[in-house]
Amino acid sequence: MNAQPRISFPRIDFPANDGSREKKSIPDARGASLGRPIKRFMGGFLFVILCVGVAWPLLPRRYESTASVILRPTDAEGRLDSVQSLRQPLDDNAIQSEMDIIGSPTIASAVIAHHRLDRDPEFAGDPSRMSIRLLESIYRVAPFVSGWLGDLRQVSEAGLRERLQKHLTVSRDRRSYTVKMGYWSSDPAKAAALTETLLNAYLSNQLARKRGSAEQHSAWLIERVEGLRGKYENSERAVREFTLQNDPTDSAMLSSLETQRAALGQEAADLRAKLTAAVVQSDVPAWSRGTIMGGSQPASGTAQAANAAVRAWELRAAVVDKALRAVREEIADRRLATLKLEALRREAAIDKELLDGALVRLKEQEPRTSSTGPGVEILARPDPALRPSFPNALLFVFGTLVAAIAAGAAMVWNPGASVVRRALSSR
Repeated sequence: MNAQPRISFPRIDFPANDGSREKKSIPDARGASLGRPIKRFMGGFLFVILCVGVAWPLLPRRYESTASVILRPTDAEGRLDSVQSLRQPLDDNAIQSEMDIIGSPTIASAVIAHHRLDRDPEFAGDPSRMSIRLLESIYRVAPFVSGWLGDLRQVSEAGLRERLQKHLTVSRDRRSYTVKMGYWSSDPAKAAALTETLLNAYLSNQLARKRGSAEQHSAWLIERVEGLRGKYENSERAVREFTLQNDPTDSAMLSSLETQRAALGQEAADLRAKLTAAVVQSDVPAWSRGTIMGGSQPASGTAQAANAAVRAWELRAAVVDKALRAVREEIADRRLATLKLEALRREAAIDKELLDGALVRLKEQEPRTSSTGPGVEILARPDPALRPSFPNALLFVFGTLVAAIAAGAAMVWNPGASVVRRALSSR
């Protein structure tokens, strides 16, 4: 028998249930397509969180310490008075001037000298150099190392003031008289100490300015008192000298002059009457001689005698008039001297009144100079800060979350992050 060859057919395996396999492959593709973006997002998100977690302890801390004061107008002695505040309110320019004085170089120099900031690494170092930053970090952790490595590079006084001014904060509370001042530093205790020195230096400066003004006013009063005293002494000397030279107050002399004037006036009147009668008598013989007697010579002797009598009376009247004028001039001079003496006395009295007033003001000014106080009421003294003002933890967390979400979204949607995506996908 001939054996017939057997024909082999390839084996075909049919899936037992095709519908179930298709149903399983569709969810797996969807899960894989959703898992990759989530991984990418979480990768960027966690990368930012990790970087922030590493950077947070290395961030420099900034501690602020502030002191609050209330600026109030004061009286001459520097006492605070609410009525005085209402009567003499401070304007914005005055408050701004006080804020400028707080940040003045004089106050800064006092703070620098008190705390020896020229030896402080935070202020004496050059912040632009990495070596100085490294030394500051080493000195902050281990201050004794400064004895081995040496002090930082010294800066000038102007440079120290400039760096200190960068740490200064001065602000006005709304539109009130309250002013806040302070310094910030990496050390809360140092910030409080610097602010305390700033407050004391400002109070001392204001007190010195007030006392300087009071002393200047006292010096002006002393100079005015000396001038008024000299003027009063000159006035009194003029009164004495004028009284000794003229003595217009001698009532007996004035009465005697008045009596003499009256007597001379009466005598002058009598002489004028007698002179008139003598002139009439001297004229009658001449008329008789010219008209009745026809110019006979026996009357010539009588006329000559009458004319001699007239000349005698005229001479006597001239002497009396001259004496009367002299008496009247003397009386007028005495009256003028009396008026001048009254004027000198009045001027001396005015000088005495001015001198007494200046002496009273000077005596009142002496206790003011010693009891002058600053026109500032301390509302709150500085205390060490419990929490740093920078970095702010709440803002830092919020910013970190925003940055992490943005980084995750960039990892998902940014085409430039394909390398990172493939690295994450390969895992």
